[in-house]
Amino acid sequence: MEITLVRHTSVGVPKGTCYGWSDVPVADTFEAEASETHRQLEMIVKERGPFDAVYSSPLTRARLLAEFCGFPQPIVDERLKEMFMGDWEMRRYEDIEREDPHIHQWYNDYLRETTTGGESFPLFYQRVVSFFNELATKPSRRVLIFAHGGVLACAAIFAGLYKPEEAYHNLTPYGGVIRLNIAQRRVRKSTLEDIPAILQMCDESRSIMRQNGNMKQWANGYPTEAVIRRDVEGGHSYLIEEESVPVGSFAFIPSPEPTYANIYEGKWLDEESPYYVVHRIASKAGKRGVMRDLLNYCFHQTDNIRIDTHRDNTIMQHLLEKNGFSYCGIIYLTDVDERLAYQRIRC
Repeated sequence: MEITLVRHTSVGVPKGTCYGWSDVPVADTFEAEASETHRQLEMIVKERGPFDAVYSSPLTRARLLAEFCGFPQPIVDERLKEMFMGDWEMRRYEDIEREDPHIHQWYNDYLRETTTGGESFPLFYQRVVSFFNELATKPSRRVLIFAHGGVLACAAIFAGLYKPEEAYHNLTPYGGVIRLNIAQRRVRKSTLEDIPAILQMCDESRSIMRQNGNMKQWANGYPTEAVIRRDVEGGHSYLIEEESVPVGSFAFIPSPEPTYANIYEGKWLDEESPYYVVHRIASKAGKRGVMRDLLNYCFHQTDNIRIDTHRDNTIMQHLLEKNGFSYCGIIYLTDVDERLAYQRIRC
């Protein structure tokens, strides 16, 4: 999918003002800046053809530019808003620095620290990525998006153009245009015919575990064909496809999970509500974003997911924490093998 992203033009607020979600006016230079943006978009349409779908942030500075460029009725999506700056909205940074010492911690670690009363970058990124994950399931081939500098930075990270720590050093200028490509993926239930492909991805995932020092998980040929077949026949096995080619698989099973009945050295975030469990996650070697895609699918089905992994599987632990899961404690499998337990509840 070809995606063209446009940052809004300059804003009409004093320099050094923090504005995030605030619906600020555009600057007096709007028409001149917007004309240049319009010219760039016309060149893209001439080269690549018309856009199949047009989206916009709900904020005025993005919608005005969309209208000026010939798209008066874009699909408005709240997830395309800029990062929410909380108590700092519409205040001068110099005043914030004097009155709120937390901003200095945020300056030093903006990828992790939360703005006072606002949003952290991980939450902001998850919000934007949820939009792109959903977009990737749609049939559109060429998409145009009017949004904000932070949204464009998240999109560039999502597409693999920059690492998170690099993105804000490469911000798109006001009125600027960037073009990205993202793989179109879909999730569907597996069939018996998919079992060979699933087993192959399990073999590739096992090899990656061994290469990264995880020598004990998925031992003795686990998951076997019989285990995968049981998942498929029970309606719990899912396949992630990219352009109709399998790139990932997982089991998605409703509670209760017997081995989660007892948890040690901790407790579940919610011990009473129904939940789903994700097991047997596998991916094709070299394919990024499989965990992100499967969790996006799963959280469209439920708000409460539990998962476990081996203590030596540091890659999976990192992915779980990156995707908002909390470590809860230790559980034991039926063979008394230890696992680290995680849970995420979407509010």
